[in-house]
Amino acid sequence: MGFSQRISKLLSLICTVLFIAMAVITFVQAINRYILSSSFYWAEEFTRFSLVWLTFLGSSIAVLDDSHTRIDFFINRLPAKMTKIMESIGDLLCLFFIVAISYTSIDFIVLSMKNLSPALKVPMGLVYFALPFSGILMALFFCQRILIRTKEIKNMGGDTQ
Repeated sequence: MGFSQRISKLLSLICTVLFIAMAVITFVQAINRYILSSSFYWAEEFTRFSLVWLTFLGSSIAVLDDSHTRIDFFINRLPAKMTKIMESIGDLLCLFFIVAISYTSIDFIVLSMKNLSPALKVPMGLVYFALPFSGILMALFFCQRILIRTKEIKNMGGDTQ
């Protein structure tokens, strides 16, 4: 099993655990609130923070699996080599975007490390750290995909038809 597959399995496991924890805590919270007339003060906050991490880690998995939604009607009408070139250009643009977003988020994260969440008392920077952490993963996966597509383009030769 390659490095990417191991990372994918680890990310999938983390996402699964987060999703199950969110579902169980939300269900128990609903039971407590409506049947027992009490609630956990931290449940909503935990669920919200878990959803943030789940979203960004899930986006990393989608980049690795090349399963993000895109409109490829026109690209698929191009010759095979041009299709690969256009997909590589799209990946390159996404790479630049995710690197820029991740880099610019660092200052905000550093500033927010002093702020504690009201219920869980965790630094808000840890919640926001999901963006650059997943951004690094996505950047690596985009680079990997660009390299694979570049090799495929070279193997296609000079034929653009």
